[in-house]
Amino acid sequence: MLATPAGTQPPTTPDGDRQPQPNRPGIAPLTPLQKKLALGISLGVTAIAGIGFAGSYNAVTNLARAKGFGGFSEVFTLGVDLGIAVFLALDLFLAWLRMPYPLLRQIAWVLTGATVCYNAAAAYPDELGMAMHGTIPLLFIGAVEAVRHALGRIADITEDRHIENPPLIRWLVAPASTFRIWRRMRKWHITSYVEAVRHQKEVKVYKAGLRNDYGRMWRTKAPADKLLVLTLAGYGMSVSNAVDLPRKEAAARAEEAHRAQLAEQKAAEARRLEQEAATAEAARIRAAAEAEKQRIAAEARRIAEEADRQRRLAEAREQAELARLQEEQRLAKAKAEAEAQRIAEETEAARRLRAAELDAQQRTIEEQQRLAALKAQADAAAAQAEIDRLAAQTEADRRIELARAKAEEDRIAAEARAAETKRREEDRRRAEAARRLAPRAASASPEPASAPATPGASGSANANGASQSAPASASSTATSRPATSSPRATAPVASANAASGGGIDLEDVVATYQALMERNGKAPSDAVLGEALGVSRSRAQQLRTAAIEAGHTELAKPLRLAS
Repeated sequence: MLATPAGTQPPTTPDGDRQPQPNRPGIAPLTPLQKKLALGISLGVTAIAGIGFAGSYNAVTNLARAKGFGGFSEVFTLGVDLGIAVFLALDLFLAWLRMPYPLLRQIAWVLTGATVCYNAAAAYPDELGMAMHGTIPLLFIGAVEAVRHALGRIADITEDRHIENPPLIRWLVAPASTFRIWRRMRKWHITSYVEAVRHQKEVKVYKAGLRNDYGRMWRTKAPADKLLVLTLAGYGMSVSNAVDLPRKEAAARAEEAHRAQLAEQKAAEARRLEQEAATAEAARIRAAAEAEKQRIAAEARRIAEEADRQRRLAEAREQAELARLQEEQRLAKAKAEAEAQRIAEETEAARRLRAAELDAQQRTIEEQQRLAALKAQADAAAAQAEIDRLAAQTEADRRIELARAKAEEDRIAAEARAAETKRREEDRRRAEAARRLAPRAASASPEPASAPATPGASGSANANGASQSAPASASSTATSRPATSSPRATAPVASANAASGGGIDLEDVVATYQALMERNGKAPSDAVLGEALGVSRSRAQQLRTAAIEAGHTELAKPLRLAS
């Protein structure tokens, strides 16, 4: 049996009571014979369903082609036939999850009717052919419905949902009353025909009892509670349940009153317990406060006693110290008096000598005081001198900083002027080279055919080419170096030529200096530069000075100011 999912209630009767669930035993295991029979039935149902599906598929596919569906004819037939099985299976699955959706089964029935109509229309207007074609899909549909019913009963999800029909003999012998029973079963969802007949019998017996008690006018003479039973029976409730309804309602009201009384008693008990708990908590808080108050008072008394003891001890120590001082003073006074007496008994000469010594001591003390005063004055003067020295040093530092800032500004301005001068010198050199090359180009243009005649002409052409490439290389070298400063634009050329007389080009000096600076991260010394160039330190200094005068001011070392 499948357990009822959470949130799902079992079915109830119209009077609100739960319908009795049949306690039927679980499905017993199949015997070997039953298993063989089930296997044979399954094979037969599968064969019937396959035959019906094949026949329906062929008939509907041919009809769809005839109606112009073309290549979609086969897909259309599969959609209609498989839709029946899919919708029935989906309806079964949702019913299993206790989420029934009746529209799915109704759609399956519509597809079933459509399949029958399509198969019958395939043999129109032959009536026998239509009947034969209409019978084919019934095989498939019947097999699918049988499987659905079997699965539903096995999973116990369609139990108590199927409403039985009255037997055919009942319709023949009593059609009116049978119709009323059939109508009541569907109106109030009474699934069992036997239950519906029993309700009908109870109603008739109850009416006979009222007629016997109150006569033929029982409908007007019977009390309202007796007639209420018939009214409730018309709503699908059994007579026994309708008769017991007032008693059940009274019992329910009594139970509700009892529950309310119990709830009130529990609430009163809870309030009493809360009040007792609050009283106990208040008493505990008061006791804790009183204990804390007593502890604080005892601590205050202890502190006061300790303070009083310390005060008494201090007074005793002060008195003892005072007595000791007084005793020492007395002893000192006595000793002084004895010493004075002894001194008074000395001779006059000794007194005079003593007086002279006292005078000398007085002079010594005065001299020491004078020297101390002079030393204090000297210390004050030294302190003032130190203050003046610090102020002067601070002023000097400030001036040095100002000078350093001024020197930096001058250096930046000088570099800017040198860059501008160098740029103008380079422009002048290019213009001069262009002026020198212009006459040669003018003299060579009238005779282009005679140029390769003599080797001298070729050599001159090569010389011209070399002379033309020299300014270009110089220009590229000038543009590749950062902008530097030199107020003398023409003089560096002569000095550079003079400095390079030793076989070392200034461009090599500049390149070596820049390489050493990039490698070491700082400006190289003259000794390091000379070692890299293979010359002495003084020669390296001369080459660096010549390069600076030639316009390579980046070789100049930064000015170092004394701090």
